[in-house]
Amino acid sequence: MKTFSGGRQTTINKDVVLSGIGVHSASPASVILHPVEANTGRNFVVKNGRGRMVRIPANLRSVANVTLCTILGDGKGTMAATVEHLMSALNGMGVDNVEIELDGNEVPILDGSPPNLWTPLTKWAYALSKRRAVSLKC
Repeated sequence: MKTFSGGRQTTINKDVVLSGIGVHSASPASVILHPVEANTGRNFVVKNGRGRMVRIPANLRSVANVTLCTILGDGKGTMAATVEHLMSALNGMGVDNVEIELDGNEVPILDGSPPNLWTPLTKWAYALSKRRAVSLKC
C-alpha cells in the first residue's frame, strides 16, 4: 500500500465540514469528518429511524446497493448513500482513519469533482499514527 505518510496510518487533525445538496434526494446535506485513533478505519455515523446514531463501516461488507450510487448499510435499514466520491477522495489523500457523521443519509455531491473534496481536506495537516499501515492481499 503506497501512502503519503511513509507507511503510517493517518487521520485528519481537525473536524472538516462539507455542506451541499444530495444529488439524489435534492435535499440539503452535510457531513462532519472527525479525526479518530489508529486502527479505527473509515466509518459512517448515521441516525437510524429510532434517533440513535449507528456506525456503518466503510467496507465491502457494508455495501447495500450500487444502483446509481454506492449505498452502505447496517443490514437493519440504516443507510449512507452517495459515498463513492468522498471515499475516493479519502483514499486518494491517504486518510486511513476517519469518522464521517451524516446529518441525513446522503453525502453532499458538491460539484462531484475531486478538488471540491480535496481542498477542505488539505487545509488540515495529517495526524500520523505510530502504527504502520496494513496491506491486505486478496
